[in-house]
Amino acid sequence: MTTELFDDAIWITAQDYLSKVRISKQHFYRLVERGEIPSTRLGRRILVKASALEDLENHTTKEKKI
Repeated sequence: MTTELFDDAIWITAQDYLSKVRISKQHFYRLVERGEIPSTRLGRRILVKASALEDLENHTTKEKKI
């Protein structure tokens, strides 16, 4: 699997993502492994598309309205 790092996406670190989301590190890594969180590795660092955080916020907001 190849991921374009230099498309118009904004990338954030795993730590930044976890600081904004209430999930455990272990659960985060499982979601990344399953491909449920769009991410890529840069050396030992995992980078997450910032849009994934926005998508999660939108999904959470929709669930609260129901």
